[in-house]
Amino acid sequence: MAASTYKLVNGNSSTPETAIKKLAKEFLILAGWFVRHNMQRRWSYKGMPDIIATHHGVTLEIEFKSKTGTQSPDQIRYQADLQEHGGHYVLARRSVDILYYLKENNL
Repeated sequence: MAASTYKLVNGNSSTPETAIKKLAKEFLILAGWFVRHNMQRRWSYKGMPDIIATHHGVTLEIEFKSKTGTQSPDQIRYQADLQEHGGHYVLARRSVDILYYLKENNL
């Protein structure tokens, strides 16, 4: 995305992750998902993703990264723990990554 696209999406300058997050959140809400933003606090479970969304009893946890962004060790551990317990986790570098995950997993 070009810098002008970020301004178009967010109304002001933002990072690639912020622009992707905003588009994805709007899509999920329009598709009927209940979307919550995770605000990391010192008492929070370390590595929790940016957004948690629930629809028809299915919960999807989404971490947003730019093309070159990397997960922290805590985020990698959280993803592994969640998936080990059957949870749905998406590492989204583009908003369309969420659509692909939903389709691939029949959600």
